[in-house]
Amino acid sequence: MVLELWLAIISALFFLAAAFWFLGWRWESTLVRPKAKGRPLVSIIIPAYKSEKTIRETIESAKGVSYKRKEILVVNDCLDKVPGICKELGVRVIQNKKRLGKWLALNNAIKHTKGEILFFLDADTVIEKDAISRIIPWFTKQEIAVVSPKYISQKSSRIIPRLASLENKFNSSLFKMDMYFGSMISFRGCGVAIRRSFFESVGGWSKTLIEDVDFAAKTLESGHKIQYEPSAVVRTREAETISELKSQRVRWGKGSAYSILNYKSTYSRNSQFSLHYFPYIFLIFGILGILFWQLYLLIPLMFLLALYSYSFTNASAIMLVMIIPLFYGFAVLVTGTLGHLTIVTWREKEKAEDIILLIPYLFFYYPLVIFFYFRGMISGFSQRRFGKKELNLDDWKC
Repeated sequence: MVLELWLAIISALFFLAAAFWFLGWRWESTLVRPKAKGRPLVSIIIPAYKSEKTIRETIESAKGVSYKRKEILVVNDCLDKVPGICKELGVRVIQNKKRLGKWLALNNAIKHTKGEILFFLDADTVIEKDAISRIIPWFTKQEIAVVSPKYISQKSSRIIPRLASLENKFNSSLFKMDMYFGSMISFRGCGVAIRRSFFESVGGWSKTLIEDVDFAAKTLESGHKIQYEPSAVVRTREAETISELKSQRVRWGKGSAYSILNYKSTYSRNSQFSLHYFPYIFLIFGILGILFWQLYLLIPLMFLLALYSYSFTNASAIMLVMIIPLFYGFAVLVTGTLGHLTIVTWREKEKAEDIILLIPYLFFYYPLVIFFYFRGMISGFSQRRFGKKELNLDDWKC
């Protein structure tokens, strides 16, 4: 009976991966990109906070974009050398006298731009030369309010950014699956294009912890769409230490909790949201249920057998034999999960070393991320319950 249950779990993991892969492939293989009509002015807006080390490369990538009708504006939210770097590179900069937070700094900066399309680019992210040219044609469709590029991790020799690169490949496959149903459900604010008229009609960025997820929910709520364009690429810097990863993911988890509460009716009606999360939730509960059931049956039996044996050696041998089914289940689960990850990310051109990295991804990175994320969500739900303010700038540790 237990063997059949474990085989059902592994089959479900493989089926889910195959379904995601097929839906993403189906969308991309039938994708017809629109032709550009006109060349609207694009405002590239770069929010900076403690960005002295990274912003030069970001600005240079923005200046090097092949799309000619553009303007670049940096808004700096702390007192450092960023204005000097901007002056050296010939880019306009707004220097805030005190820290406002990303949402307000960006909303204020937009008043100093003229573009019909707003492209937001974080100061630790670089944009590829043809990205904007590939994005602009989508705005000929009036139902599309936001266009998201493909997010790729910047190259790093450290293990955590390399594992985050695998996570981005996994997410890219899920984005394609989302598009099969007509729209993404979220995007990363490190690089995204938004129609200015729509941005202003919904009040811009909200005063919240992760403004990109909030804005995506507002977009869906309004009946507009978020388009994914995988041929447009931005490369972003990922967390490089466990401390940095913790700060980032706890913040994301807390912000996601607020977004779920703020837009629960929107998410409850969304097919992509259900396909993104509910299958995994059911699988997790199924796995935990099998494990607890096995332990519930085995622990009393092991205890009785240990008492009956009157021997430490015999008791140890009996316990080992009884625990073997748990090890077997663990092996099956690992096989299924690795297979699931491999199938889902396979279309993202994995190299051999990336396949090998799936092992530390599964045993180290993913559990750590889930732990930090759920810790943040619990904190967010708790803070909402006790009426604490949604945005706290102290949540940004780096």
